[in-house]
Amino acid sequence: MRITGRTVIQALPLLVLGAIVWWVYQRYWAPEDTGPERETKVDIEPSEEPAGPALAAPDEKDMRELVRRLHLAEVMNRPDLLSEALNKLKAIAPGHQRVFFFEAYQAVYAGNDQRAREILENYSSTYPNSTGARLLSHFIDSETTRKHELQQARLLATAGRYGKALEVYDSLFPEGRPTLTLELEYLNTQAAIEGRWLDTYQSLKNLDAQYPDFPAIELALAEHLMRNNPGNEWALNTYKRLAYGYGIGRRAADSWIRELNSRPISTDVVAEFEELANRYPDDIDIQERYKNARLALKAEQERLKNPRYRAKKEGLALLNRNQTQRAKWKLLEALKDFPNDEEVLGGLGMVYLREGRQAKALTYFKRAQNNNLNPDLTSKWDALYNTSLYWANLDRADAMIAARQYDDAEQLLIKNIKINPGAPEAYQRLASIERARGNYADADRRYVQALSVDALHEPSLWGRVEMRSEQGNRVAALELALSYSKAQQGQIADRLKDWRLEKTLVSMDYAVARGDREAALADILRAISLNPTSPWQRSDIADALVKLGDTQRADNLMRSWARADKSAEMQFAYALYLSGRDRADEAVAVLESIPESQRSDAMKSNLRRLKFDQQLAAAVASSEDGLIETLGQMEEDYRFDPDNLMRVANQWLAIQRRNRAEEIVNGLTPTDAWPIDRQFAYGELLLALDKQEEFGDWYAEMYPRKMSAEQKGNLGRLHAQFLVLRARESEGRGEYEVAYAFYLRAAGVVGDHQLAAELGVLRTARQLGHEDVYEKYRERLLVDPDRRTPAEVILIADTLHQMDDHALAEVLLSDVESRGDASALDLRNAMVLAEEIEAWKASEALAIKAMEKETGLRAEDDPKALWAAAEKNWLTRSARSTFDRIRAREDGHIWFGLDISERDGTEETFLVPVEILYPISKWDGHLLGRIDYVSIDTGDVDYIDRPSLNPLTTQRVEFQEKDTGIALGIGWRAEDWSVDVGTTPLGFRERTWVGGVGLSGDVGDVGWTLDLSRRPEVGTLLSYGGMEVPSDASGFQGTEWGGVVRTGGKLGLSYDLGGKVGYWGSLQAHQLTGQGRVEDNDRFGVLGGVYWRAKESVPHNIQVGVNLMHLQYDKNLINRGLDNAGYFSPQNYVSVSLPVRYFGRSGHDFSYMVGASVSHSWSREDEPFGYGEGSSSSKDFGFTVEAAVEKRISDHWYLGAAADIQRADFYEPNHFVIYARYTFKDRWSPVPTPPEPPIPYSDFD
Repeated sequence: MRITGRTVIQALPLLVLGAIVWWVYQRYWAPEDTGPERETKVDIEPSEEPAGPALAAPDEKDMRELVRRLHLAEVMNRPDLLSEALNKLKAIAPGHQRVFFFEAYQAVYAGNDQRAREILENYSSTYPNSTGARLLSHFIDSETTRKHELQQARLLATAGRYGKALEVYDSLFPEGRPTLTLELEYLNTQAAIEGRWLDTYQSLKNLDAQYPDFPAIELALAEHLMRNNPGNEWALNTYKRLAYGYGIGRRAADSWIRELNSRPISTDVVAEFEELANRYPDDIDIQERYKNARLALKAEQERLKNPRYRAKKEGLALLNRNQTQRAKWKLLEALKDFPNDEEVLGGLGMVYLREGRQAKALTYFKRAQNNNLNPDLTSKWDALYNTSLYWANLDRADAMIAARQYDDAEQLLIKNIKINPGAPEAYQRLASIERARGNYADADRRYVQALSVDALHEPSLWGRVEMRSEQGNRVAALELALSYSKAQQGQIADRLKDWRLEKTLVSMDYAVARGDREAALADILRAISLNPTSPWQRSDIADALVKLGDTQRADNLMRSWARADKSAEMQFAYALYLSGRDRADEAVAVLESIPESQRSDAMKSNLRRLKFDQQLAAAVASSEDGLIETLGQMEEDYRFDPDNLMRVANQWLAIQRRNRAEEIVNGLTPTDAWPIDRQFAYGELLLALDKQEEFGDWYAEMYPRKMSAEQKGNLGRLHAQFLVLRARESEGRGEYEVAYAFYLRAAGVVGDHQLAAELGVLRTARQLGHEDVYEKYRERLLVDPDRRTPAEVILIADTLHQMDDHALAEVLLSDVESRGDASALDLRNAMVLAEEIEAWKASEALAIKAMEKETGLRAEDDPKALWAAAEKNWLTRSARSTFDRIRAREDGHIWFGLDISERDGTEETFLVPVEILYPISKWDGHLLGRIDYVSIDTGDVDYIDRPSLNPLTTQRVEFQEKDTGIALGIGWRAEDWSVDVGTTPLGFRERTWVGGVGLSGDVGDVGWTLDLSRRPEVGTLLSYGGMEVPSDASGFQGTEWGGVVRTGGKLGLSYDLGGKVGYWGSLQAHQLTGQGRVEDNDRFGVLGGVYWRAKESVPHNIQVGVNLMHLQYDKNLINRGLDNAGYFSPQNYVSVSLPVRYFGRSGHDFSYMVGASVSHSWSREDEPFGYGEGSSSSKDFGFTVEAAVEKRISDHWYLGAAADIQRADFYEPNHFVIYARYTFKDRWSPVPTPPEPPIPYSDFD
């Protein structure tokens, strides 16, 4: 291939694109070469020789091998091997970091602390900022000045307080353990914590990979596997393999023996003891164990006949494997037969120590001490007793502090310090006592004492910070927190974050309550950045977003948090959030995903509630009969469950089946054994059923009972609700004085009923003429509306509206619109009320807010998207409908087009219709103006000339006329009525006035329209505007005749509930009056049909139907001759048509329609009036094809076109129209479908 300059230029874009792709890959997706992972915290840095004279580089492989031997010798506790490896490493790399470390290591264990410090100083100066030097410093401290802490960590681990032990280890070695021995010790402690097994396993696996064939690591890994998987084959084989080795072989044998001891004695166990005995023939202990195993097998077979002995053995084994709860029940069972067995007693002491029940642990350890017969266990029981005593004293002190017995607690804590002076907890409790006394200086001194023995003690670190905040100085508290060391700040990082988060959430709630959207969103972003871990704080953030209308973001946040955090509490919070968002099915699924063992009572209660609601919702969705059947079944299912039975009763009430609810209530008999909450639920149900007498009896029984202050308050609130019921009953009877008194009493009790009571006072005070009371309560209701819920504000506004205080009602509704805590339903209800009181601007703003809140979209971002999203549910559709209705009040249009019709291959009509619709919102309507330019050309038509009465003399005279004129009209359109008046085209031969009145409404589910009008008959130019007798006629040449107006009425009916099928009908009666030399006529018509929505969606709709039409005229005036008017006027006409229409919308701005119909008609015509040519009848098939499109081309302009053709015998009209429409306002709604071409003024009704 020949490469030319042109080829290079053509390839250059591809090369550039390839380079960009490669750069992006390397920059964002290519994995970093981080080298082999090093999970272990043991420092094994390679040698970093200090700057100096160039020397021959030692063999790297040799150095790595010697470092490996050093670590192996250290973990095997072989000082001889360690010295040998260290001397060899010094010979080839005297400045190697491991040389410094292990020389200091040797000095420490030789008791030469000073030498160790000198080596550390040399190490630090040679390798400034070295991690290895810092690790060595921590190691020296742990074996010298902080040795007691290391001992404390080991003691805590021995006592089973593994978490506390790890905290001490971490405080000693914040950058990792410096030796393999310490690392294995740390991992062994961590392994004992439930939930940390996998972490420990991964760390040991990494160590094993990093230090292959290290027996100590292999043994630790095997022992760890045995903890979680007793009898693990690899671990057992590792024990056996290592037991045949040297150095650590004896330790492996012990592990093997422990594993054997953990198993019930059996022939297999004895066989393995025999194998061990053969490996260690000179080991007296193993030989003795082998012998004892054989004897034990015999004895065990006898003992195992006692089930409680078996429980002892199993319980101790479980305890060793950290299966504390299972061990507990086994040991308690064993205790029944072995009440003085030191192992059972000590085991139970360990159980309660791990559970944190120190006093109980102390009792069992003391009994183990007293019953101990094994000298080897004496020190163990003593140590555990002291540890348990220390923690038991702390528990007692905590109880005293809670009871404010500060002096007794102080004395006990001082004694506790003597038991363990190196522990910080007692000092920290003493500090909390001084805080409670208000002695902040002494409290701070005690905190400092606690930190002197444990610099990373988190409760003391945070206590000092929190104490400054309590004193009102949050700035000083924050400064103190920031003055702590990095490690100390790490200890309180979560507390500090929670502190900041709590402050941010309080600010967020306040911003939402006052409707400050920007401030609330800023607080929400700040709270999210703090990474909240509390499920309830997360839920608060999501709820705030919902209140701000950002529901999509709230849903996404809660979903992502629930996926990342599988804790029961997080799933519970997510379920409650979903429940609050009316997503019960999802909430149930989330709650059911929580393991039953982790479900709290609250979780179980909410799950039952949601399943109850879910069951009801499914029944409601099916049918009313299905719901009734379900409720009946639930009555049976819950007949012994009063709580759920009362919920069923409430549901019967919700579907207006009061008698069924009463049956349930009548079947309930409250007893003294009923809990108060159930009693109150019963009382509420009595009130819901308006059983005032029964409630009075129940209240009389309940009032004397002993209750808490809160319960008394709840009972008082129920009684106040009872008073409101009595007041409403009296008010309904017109007994305003009685109602007023009851309302006043109820208004004095704080509770949910109070607003209803205050509104009742307002109404009855106005009725009684107590204007001063009316003013007083109105002012009370209007004070600080932010303290009330939006629903309450709406209720107040509605009452004020009823009292004719419309201006105040409008102010309150505007306040709801600006409230951040108003739900979409609140906004919708406020919108409806605002429209009712004709507060149009407020109603429009509330409609927009309701759509925004429910969809999560904002009008200012994309109003058309918001309008489209409002199809979501009934609430948003209601808001959208109101918005469109209010916008339509203030919107108008200018509509014009070109309308062309051609009939029978002859007569052509050309129109230019122009319509102006101008809004006058203060009068709730639009001013209408119409100007139609009309031009009609008859083509060649026949004049029916009849020189004499003899029909045989009738002749046809061909002639043609063309007429042009302008029809004018003016009118008014309101929501349910219209009126117009105008003229037939000025310029036509015959001119007259026209007009009409239209009314509409509904009766139940049936809609009706009534049109009374005077319109031109536009069938032909003759009937529309008149013609002139042609000059070739036998008589009356030049005479003008024609022009017909149709005067009468139409009654239209429709029945359409929005389902699949709808119905329509029309009853019509008109008188047709001729203007010149044309006979008058009468017309009667009955029309009707049914249509079926075969498919209904936004983009695609198919509608089919059946239409029937019957027309009859008094006279047949079809001829173009004197006394006739040339319009179709059969004496009987019946047609059946089957129309099909397909219409829809593409996107927001384009709509279309295509349709067709087939028809069959029957007609009968008398002889044409005055011509005696004989009557006739006919039947005919026909069809119609139609199409229309409309396109929105800008915010205000629309273009459209429509066409239709009809074909039948002797009737073949064609029609085409193009049009443009300009709207005064930018309409958010999509272009209408089907398209709506303009109609001529002559066809108005």
